Amino acid sequence: MVAFAFILSLYVATVWVFDYFPSQDGPAHISTASTLAHLGDPDWPVFDKYFKSNWRLSTNQLVAALLIALMTLFEPATAEKIIVSIYVLLLPISMLYAISYDKGRPNFAVFLIFPFVFSRLAHMGFYNFSIGLAFFLFIVGYALRHFDRPRLRHAGILLALLIASYFVHVMAAACAVIVIGVLAAVRLVAAMSSNREKLADVIRNSSPTLWLGASAVAGTCIVMVLVILRFADKFGLLTVDFGNWATNLLRFASMSNLMVFGVQDVVFAALFGLLMLALTVLMLGKEIRLHRFRGARPLLAVFCLFVLVYLMIPQVMFLPDRLSFFLYFLIIVWLGRLEMRRRFQLALGSLCVIVAIGALAYRVPTYLTLNKKLVEYASTASILEPGATVYAIAEQNAFPKSWIRALPAALGLSLSQVDEDIPTGLFERVKVFMHAHGRLAAEARLVNLSNYQADQGFFPLRLRPALRPGPYIRVPYVKDSEARPPPSRPYRGFAAYANNTAGQIDYVVVWEMYQHLTEQRSGRILLAELERDYDLVHVSEPGGFMRVYRRRP
Repeated sequence: MVAFAFILSLYVATVWVFDYFPSQDGPAHISTASTLAHLGDPDWPVFDKYFKSNWRLSTNQLVAALLIALMTLFEPATAEKIIVSIYVLLLPISMLYAISYDKGRPNFAVFLIFPFVFSRLAHMGFYNFSIGLAFFLFIVGYALRHFDRPRLRHAGILLALLIASYFVHVMAAACAVIVIGVLAAVRLVAAMSSNREKLADVIRNSSPTLWLGASAVAGTCIVMVLVILRFADKFGLLTVDFGNWATNLLRFASMSNLMVFGVQDVVFAALFGLLMLALTVLMLGKEIRLHRFRGARPLLAVFCLFVLVYLMIPQVMFLPDRLSFFLYFLIIVWLGRLEMRRRFQLALGSLCVIVAIGALAYRVPTYLTLNKKLVEYASTASILEPGATVYAIAEQNAFPKSWIRALPAALGLSLSQVDEDIPTGLFERVKVFMHAHGRLAAEARLVNLSNYQADQGFFPLRLRPALRPGPYIRVPYVKDSEARPPPSRPYRGFAAYANNTAGQIDYVVVWEMYQHLTEQRSGRILLAELERDYDLVHVSEPGGFMRVYRRRP
């Protein structure tokens, strides 16, 4: 427990050592919360002009609500770090709780959760989902502890946890419901096998709490199905593609969720994957030799069901990446049952502690590099006029292409084989600067018209349809080139937006894109419009990565 507390404190401290936690969507969460806090404020009517609230009994609500409350007391960046710290604390503690269900105390396997803390999806800024993982583990641990001998209060607590997990993230609630359903089925089958009773007798003699739990699961399922159906057409959520099984299996085996920023991630993911595989084989051998599968039957049943879903799940909305976490975590909970001699426990525990610390240590240089640029990005906030509208154009690469070319070279691949894939390559899996303008908008109280969350429908903020800039502005992507055909939707631009709507764009901020824009057809059109209608009022220092344009009167 001392080692666990020490490592946990290191992970939390890492969040606070740096000025910013490098994430892709984190700044968008901040911008959304800041805008929601200003809606209805008579001193800031401009926010009501462009946005409306979208609060409802729906998922993905927790982080926005917490940020609104926190930003009444703290600066936006501090509020975000508090959210990240809550996640960093909850995930390992929830695994500690879940893994202790069998013996009442954890073993070495609890340290295996730490490499997943700063995963790709955490750096993507999927804070609701990340906190939802902790809720899932709490629910699994609670269900495994109390499902054999349930009481009324246990069913009530389980229901409360399910409802809370739904408002955090629907996928956490869905997976928790599956776990509870499988546990109930295993319990009924075990009762029938041991008592040789008919199914009707088993159900009739079961505790009333089984019915309460079933009602809770059924109600949660109905709500989740309604949410999924609402967005099914937009995102293809109901698509089943058996052709995805090989790709999804490769994602899972390679532990791609640990690959975030560079070659070092690939190396660590490979080594950690080998450790997980060795422990799994060791556990399987012990279970087979000691005939102990009966005690692990619920976990194995849940795992097999999740694997089946994982192999068929479509590659939309990061669904395979999200579901893989639940598979990894079930394996870790199962490994918590592994018993061995004390000296082997100490050896494995020491190894897992080293892995947990190493997973954090090798990321520090990357965080230092990114924070230098994030500080330069944030320095622009002081020159922007509060209440103005802003639109951001950001380079999508987190690192120069030379970082991307390093991996194929290390693997002995020809660079010509990978040049075409560089724009969506491994080291751009997290685009730290893509939504970084969200912090600017929150700090300077700007109307952020490039906040993607306000265009989705399942976040608590919506752009007013008549003032959406999307139909008028097309930002060129890294993949665009002179060799590509013109886009199907012609460039209309900032002036078209002002002429055809009741809105206008006061500031345009360009991050690391100026050179790229000059090399492309659509980029040159965009720059020509900026030179015609806007003044260049600021170039950031010391790197000169940020250029700020202000609309002429």
